[in-house]
Amino acid sequence: MTSSERRASFGNATEVFRKALTSLLIGAIAYAITNLTHQPQIWAITLSIFIAGVVLVVQFLVTFEERLKETSSVVKQHSTTIDQRSEQQSDTIKRLVERRFSEIHTVSELFGLIEESVLSNDIVIELLRNAADIDPTSPLCHAFAEAEIRRMSQFLRELNQGDATYNGEDRDWLLTLARNAHSSIDATSLPAVDAGAKGWDDGFWESDLGNRYLEAQRDAVQRGVNIRRVFVAREEDTAAYRSFLRMCQRQIGLNIKVRVLSPDEIPQTLRNVMIDFILFDGIVSYEVTPAVTVGTNVHPAIVNTRVVLRPEKVRQNAEHFEELWSAARPVRVDSSPEAAAS
Repeated sequence: MTSSERRASFGNATEVFRKALTSLLIGAIAYAITNLTHQPQIWAITLSIFIAGVVLVVQFLVTFEERLKETSSVVKQHSTTIDQRSEQQSDTIKRLVERRFSEIHTVSELFGLIEESVLSNDIVIELLRNAADIDPTSPLCHAFAEAEIRRMSQFLRELNQGDATYNGEDRDWLLTLARNAHSSIDATSLPAVDAGAKGWDDGFWESDLGNRYLEAQRDAVQRGVNIRRVFVAREEDTAAYRSFLRMCQRQIGLNIKVRVLSPDEIPQTLRNVMIDFILFDGIVSYEVTPAVTVGTNVHPAIVNTRVVLRPEKVRQNAEHFEELWSAARPVRVDSSPEAAAS
């Protein structure tokens, strides 16, 4: 038995003793009073015992009522606590259910958008599944994947607005557009973008990206895509740089239509708005903005790359390309550079 239990037992015994002592005292007083009235002894004892018993019962009834009130108060407190907890749990469950229904509604809405989208449903669902399978125990992998998804989301939003921008030189957009073109690729090639520090021989077309781009164009030609390219270069440069002629010969060998245009022959209306751009299927304009170079033998740098879908801008570039194509001359690659440039 613990100390608290011993104290409680002792307290109960003391209370019973007090009640019994009080009853005996009242019974004694009643016995004394009946003796003073000269009642028979049997009546005096009986009345004393009766009064003492009544007093004892009344004391126990009073104690019982007090205990009943205490019990009622405790039960009421517990009931209030249970009600509060039940209400809190009910609110929690209600919020949880509402959130789940909201998530289900969001998911249903998203799947509805996927069904309505022109994109392949399987690709979008595959993206969601792959995102869900990312290892949650690798913080770096999780953060990297989340950043890439956020970047892709921003790209799709910008594309939907008609103009997406990539800071620096792009790689993936160019190759993806070339691999998915259906009818035509019309491109300009400016020295400020595609030439190198030493001219055309160490420029874009000799880089890994340039080679992969040519491979994508070769595949495009094989599936029926018409490719035209206008190189902007000075005639004396084309005659001097055999690398330029080899580059043209390589592209002509892939059935790419190539023409060259001297900067002096650029139409007057285009000289102040001349940019490096590529038109894919006449609906997407891929534009490159070069950085300003200071000094000689400096390799060109790219400030940003843009993919433009706005019809008025695409139409404007298409008109500019037709003007440049008409003003340019075909490149004939013969045995000598001079013949090639003639």
